[in-house]
Amino acid sequence: MKFESKFGLGEIVNYLRRDYNGTIIHDELLEVVGINFFKDGTSYMVRGHHGVTLTFMESELEGDENFNKETGCYD
Repeated sequence: MKFESKFGLGEIVNYLRRDYNGTIIHDELLEVVGINFFKDGTSYMVRGHHGVTLTFMESELEGDENFNKETGCYD
């Protein structure tokens, strides 16, 4: 069995928060520290600057376009 995820460990992502009108607000930058695979989707454990670990579904996160996935850091 092969498992694939949209984001990798250590990758920097944005949490996509929606306001009352449904507009997406880029809330904060988070680091992926864990990946959970389920029958109906993938969730990610992420940690922000505050040090708290939170869990979000893949649809709630967006990759940071400035983060280079190949090198694992910013250019």
